[in-house]
Amino acid sequence: MKVLVIILLLIILFIYHNININIKKENFINNNSIYNIIKKQKINKNKYNENKIYNDYKNCKNCSLVLYQIKNNNLDIKDKKNINQRIHNKRIDYITSLIKETLKKYKIGDMIFIVSLRDNLPNLKISYLGPVYEENKNSLAIPSNWWSYFTKPNNRLFSPSRFDQIINEYKNKNTNQKKDNRIVFRGTNNCELRRKVRKLSKLTPKLVDVELPIGKSDKNYIPNDNLISNYQYYFVLRGRGKWTGSINQFSLANGTLFKVEEISKQPIELLLEPDIDYVSINNNLSNFREKINLVTNKKLMQQMKNNLEKNQIFSLHLIIL
Repeated sequence: MKVLVIILLLIILFIYHNININIKKENFINNNSIYNIIKKQKINKNKYNENKIYNDYKNCKNCSLVLYQIKNNNLDIKDKKNINQRIHNKRIDYITSLIKETLKKYKIGDMIFIVSLRDNLPNLKISYLGPVYEENKNSLAIPSNWWSYFTKPNNRLFSPSRFDQIINEYKNKNTNQKKDNRIVFRGTNNCELRRKVRKLSKLTPKLVDVELPIGKSDKNYIPNDNLISNYQYYFVLRGRGKWTGSINQFSLANGTLFKVEEISKQPIELLLEPDIDYVSINNNLSNFREKINLVTNKKLMQQMKNNLEKNQIFSLHLIIL
């Protein structure tokens, strides 16, 4: 698979479209993919107004937010609020390192902007950066959860060389000798949607292998590395939250995705087209049986796998237009 190492900041597109930013667009490979991601995110188009940004930040109650400032091409955190130390600090560190990497390459005008850290998006009037995009929200999606998939445990910061290395490690696990042709899922038993999928899967055990193990000692537990090595069809299925980061791994797994749709879209999901790049399953599972039967159509599965490899892009540069 050809993987383009780009990291998406995309972003501040609508808030800061009047800020002078020195970017040579011809430096980017496959720009159309980047612009398509931006185009799919329908948010309020605002002119840059520092007072409005401050007011939205201050007035947002029970929101987990970071207020960033870029000044003289240096990045600072001006303030942060309602931070969950166990979860949010890793996201803050990763996002900060992403932006700092961008500032090494491009000169960006002075500005302040907001990053939301929770999976549940706040209702801000101005545009801001968040982990996902949702219709009728003003969040532009950035890969704030990539620290969990594309960094090493002893260093959760973004590094271009380390990012390349981990992408290659994922690719090297993807052999062409995968033995199991069922659609696989392993995850914790933490939401009703997963339990419904498991129940439905028992009706077609020759096509689907879904279990919800309780911890690593459970006989049904399979590490993701083994799933990637031994299977070629993968369910993308959220847990308690509104989205699942495992799509980042499985999109690199030399296989085909069966994705249960959600209203929340991560950057990678905005790149992909349903039933072209992956098999799309309704959120209420009304077409579950119809869609899983497609796994027997090997020609279609190969075509979707090829489409996913072609269109799935990871990127090294934060893009602020």
